[in-house]
Order: sequence, then structure tokens, then C-alpha cells
Amino acid sequence: MIAWANDREGDRWLLVNAPGVGLAWVGALLVQENDTSLSVPPAATVPPPPLPRCIAFVSWRSGNADIWTVDSEGGGLLQLTSDTYSDLNPTFSPDGQRIAFVHESGDVQANSDIYLVNVDGTGLVRLTDTTEQEREPAWSPDGRLIAYSTPEGTIYLIGATGEGLGMRRILTGGEDPAWSPDGARLAFSYRGDIYLIDLEGGPLVNLTSSPGWDEAPAWSPDGSYIAFETNRDGNREVYVMGADGSNPTNLTNHPARDGGEGPPSAPAWSADGRYILFSSDRSGNLEIYRMRADGSEVTRLTWDSGDDPAWSPACR
Repeated sequence: MIAWANDREGDRWLLVNAPGVGLAWVGALLVQENDTSLSVPPAATVPPPPLPRCIAFVSWRSGNADIWTVDSEGGGLLQLTSDTYSDLNPTFSPDGQRIAFVHESGDVQANSDIYLVNVDGTGLVRLTDTTEQEREPAWSPDGRLIAYSTPEGTIYLIGATGEGLGMRRILTGGEDPAWSPDGARLAFSYRGDIYLIDLEGGPLVNLTSSPGWDEAPAWSPDGSYIAFETNRDGNREVYVMGADGSNPTNLTNHPARDGGEGPPSAPAWSADGRYILFSSDRSGNLEIYRMRADGSEVTRLTWDSGDDPAWSPACR
């Protein structure tokens, strides 16, 4: 028995799954509504749709540093890049359709350039081709520009398509650029402190001044807070402060190293501002973790190496 229905004349009909026939309508005169001799087939179990792969990160699980993606719960693992040398610093485009990253064409002293790839691993495009060591790309909120820095401490802008806007130096003395959500300012680190620069002009604003080393800033989606890495307590931790530098607060507060291995690994906010991703070696291996924006509910997301996380702005 499947369902009862009335036709236009008001007669009662029953939809049944008849053996050898399939679905068929039977007049109500032929069967009683309380007839239990007809079996009702169980409802089909429909699996839930897969979660979108919202998180990109670097992993060495393939034997080399490559870019991988997972969903917000750590499932749906997908390898995006596979190369002899290292792929680092992934960052999503604002629409979540592409990822910019750094590709090293040799050891750490060799050249590195910025590439783009679609989130399914297709459409690989080289964006820069210089003798510089470009790193730490950061997509502007409108998707038009990418900021990046060099080991010498220079921040540049380039068009996100590689066309129409050549490389433009905007700051000498800065690393780890991070766009404000309104696109008007960049946060960056310089000699162990975090600063702001207004892209339309104006003086630099010093946000931190601690005896430790503050770096790798990351804006909250609403522009109210900046998360960053620091060793000001004698151990590398993830902190958050107001966008004006007020009330710096230790979120991780763990004896392990919370942050990237070697170069800094900026924390990454979820698009709704409720969660923050960070890397940590608290399990004995460097992995990706998720916590609430107040530091609570820490959850491990990767299980075979992970660093340098990015969270797609398109995933909520």
C-alpha cells in the first residue's frame, strides 16, 4: 500500500506496488482502507549530499608539500596539486571558485611564483613569473587584486587575472598581507609587530607592540577583529584582538606549538565568523584544527599532516 487518493468524480483509489506489475491504482471497492494484507515498501534511504570542500591546506602526505582540500568536518579529502617541489600558502578567491598558492621551483633558496587553480584541481594558471620569491598571496574582497610579499619585506599588488594591472609595489617593509573586508586597508607584519595601511593614503597604524614576535594577521569577516600568531608568552599561540589593536587575547593557550612550521601560518576565519582554523603540533604531528572564535570546542580536522589552512568565503 502506497497512498489513497480521490479522482474528480469522488471515487476512492489506492496506489499499490503490485508484484510483477509495479505501481498500479486499484479501485477502493476492491480493497478496504484498513486491509493489512498489503505490504508497504520501506522508504528509500537517500544519502545526504556531500559537504562542499571549504578548507584548503598544505600536506606532506603524498611525500611532498601539496595543496589539498576537505569539507568543514575534515571529510571529502581531495588533492589539488602534485609536483616535484612545494606548493604552499593557499588562499580562496572571494567566490570560492579558485585558489591562489605559491609554487616553489626548487629548494627554499630557489624561485617561487604565484599560481591559480580551480577548486576541483583543473585550470592551473601561472600568475607571476619573476626572479623574486613571491609568497603569502591574499585575494582582495572584490576578487580583482592579489596582494603578496617577498622575503625582503616588500608587498605588491597584481591583477588576479594577470592582465590589466602589472605588479605594483605598495609597501617596502612588510609581510603577511591581509585585506580588510571592505578592501580599504591591509594588515601586515613587520619586524615582529602588526600594522595597518590605508590603501588610499594616510599614516601607518601600529596595532601591536609586544616583546614577542607578532605576525600572520587575519581579519574576521565583519572587520571587527584580527587573529594573529605570536610567541609573546614564550610559546607560539593564536591570539585575537580588536581591529584597533585593543584587548589581545590568547585563544589557544596550549603548551604545544600553535601555528605554522617555519614561516607563519595565518589563522583562517569561517565566513560566518564563528570558527577559526589553525595548525598545531599538539598531537605530535602538525595538523589542522578548528575552534570557536572564543577558543573553545577545539576539533582536529586532519590526520596525516596539515598546515597553512584557508577557509572559503563562499562557505557558510
